[in-house]
Amino acid sequence: MEFVDKTPDVSEETKSPTKTEHAFTFIKLKGPRLTYRGPDSSPTRSSAVEIHSEPLQRLLGKITEKWEGKETMLELQHPFKPLIYSWSEAEEEAEKAIDDEAEDEKQARRDLRELLNIISTSSGIEKLDQYFKDRETFLKDNTIRHYALWTLFPPGSLIFGRPFLGQPQIFFVETCSGFTGTSDSKDPEPFKLYGYSFDWNGSEFNRVQFELDIPHWAENQKKNVVELPYYPLNCYQEANMSPEDSLDKLKRKLVARGKKYREACIGNRKGTSMFRYDGPAYFQKGSGIFQSQPSGADGDNQSHNSDAPASKNLGTDKIQVRPGSMHRPCLPSLNTSNLDQRRRHRGLQVVLQLSSIHGASHG
Repeated sequence: MEFVDKTPDVSEETKSPTKTEHAFTFIKLKGPRLTYRGPDSSPTRSSAVEIHSEPLQRLLGKITEKWEGKETMLELQHPFKPLIYSWSEAEEEAEKAIDDEAEDEKQARRDLRELLNIISTSSGIEKLDQYFKDRETFLKDNTIRHYALWTLFPPGSLIFGRPFLGQPQIFFVETCSGFTGTSDSKDPEPFKLYGYSFDWNGSEFNRVQFELDIPHWAENQKKNVVELPYYPLNCYQEANMSPEDSLDKLKRKLVARGKKYREACIGNRKGTSMFRYDGPAYFQKGSGIFQSQPSGADGDNQSHNSDAPASKNLGTDKIQVRPGSMHRPCLPSLNTSNLDQRRRHRGLQVVLQLSSIHGASHG
């Protein structure tokens, strides 16, 4: 192990010798930074790890490959996300004792143990050091503080939320913000989480990105993870049900709803699709996406000149849909944090995907 403190007048690039007896070099970048109070030179601004030992490179690659896609890990930059997401696995690997393992592999485990100790106790990054002080409580009580939200959302993981009319949806994570700090603003920035889901664009199903915001709350307060507007799917649980049964029930509900939505989108691709329904329907005035055609009518459609949302319980009726119009105009920016009522009530997807039309069937 080797420590290197770097200041702004030192080159950002540290050249390691071709041969070194150190398994890794832990680098701390210090120096003045501008704050609202003026220059501040006391905190460490950044840190990084350069891995020299090939066995340690392979061991770290094995642990973090599912996040990085690399078989070897040559360096890590703070906040060391791939390693933090795999922290429990890394601790297990560091403590393993395999009798017939080669000596250099055993040494790699000892080196890993030392690296984990440095990162968790003296990284020099205030928020990272604080996270490891809080981590045991977070895991024990299933709680989190706002500054550490990113630790809940590794890329590729599934998350649960109710962004549209209180209805459940699942997204998989693409990326998210890092550590968040204390804000002096009266309107602090929310935590930014970017996830994907599959959606209909008018002609085919594609992967669509969503911006899912978690509002800021007091820095010294903890929240239960399931109180968040979005949280890991493995934390989902319904009252008086086991986690396993809760997830199974949710899966069956969403699969059934998705099949109904897919059927509505595909419909009769060559022309107008007709669906019989019984219950309240949302429709957008002026666009013609929804055209009410009461049973027994001669086919004349109602004409709407307003873009304001409207809903009406028309009883048992038919809804006439143009398949090419069934895209997601309700999400022009795909930012679910500021959807207004007009956007919430637009589009056939909102009606069918969220089961606003009950008992839909071909008529």
